[in-house]
Amino acid sequence: MSASDFDTLLRRTVLVVLSLIAFAVVGSHMVAPDGAIWPEVDLGGPAPQLRVGTSATPWTEVARVLSPAVVVIEVYADGRGRSGPAISSGSGVVVRSDGYVVTNAHVVDGGGDINVVLESGISLPASLVGGDRGVDIAVLQVESPEPLVAAALGDSSDLEVGEWVVAVGAPFRLNGTVSTGIVSALDRRVRSLSLTSPFIQTDAAINPGNSGGPLANLRGEVIGINTAIAVSEEAQRTQTGAYAGVGFAIPVNTVRRVASRLIGRAGLLPSAEPTV
Repeated sequence: MSASDFDTLLRRTVLVVLSLIAFAVVGSHMVAPDGAIWPEVDLGGPAPQLRVGTSATPWTEVARVLSPAVVVIEVYADGRGRSGPAISSGSGVVVRSDGYVVTNAHVVDGGGDINVVLESGISLPASLVGGDRGVDIAVLQVESPEPLVAAALGDSSDLEVGEWVVAVGAPFRLNGTVSTGIVSALDRRVRSLSLTSPFIQTDAAINPGNSGGPLANLRGEVIGINTAIAVSEEAQRTQTGAYAGVGFAIPVNTVRRVASRLIGRAGLLPSAEPTV
């Protein structure tokens, strides 16, 4: 072994040892492939309390508990403030009551001023914490005088094909739109969307503006983030694509990992203590 090889091995060994020491001393942390360490961040609100023994259906109950955590994302041109028309819009979901919102990276690509509109109609300026274009996830932060309603996050590894799901978002800027369907397929690879993450395929209606909004199970838990629909080549060329029964969502387990990394590496939280 050459001296340079030995030095490289020694540095890597020291890095691993330091990582283990940091984990033992500071608590729960995550380590990136490049060796960076950041606090593991708790995401998601408490388990939803669904009403039983009433005339409410599972779908109405999911809509009731999930809708307060779903927001509209509005992006405005740089330098023009938030007074003119939005240049793009999408949906998002609150994942921490202290103001963290998950959406798609493509919704906020291109920069500009960002607004988050709550279910109540209150509009709050948002800052971009970070994004991962490879997985199409971005995290926003807003400051609110009151704690926000954070959605509960489920476990996408428990999903089964044929399971009922509910999508909530703002297709065509129609706030608070709810649609329902089933899980059509799992672990669907779509090279045009991502080379790093498989998708949940669903026939729940997803249209332009649903991007970044939640896909939930009938327990009211978010199990995916809606990100794209399949369209014909002609529709793609003319940019006229709309719902055709084939939509894709990023599994929430992937969302949780990526969003936690983005928040933790931004150094915006003093500790890993949950605030939801």
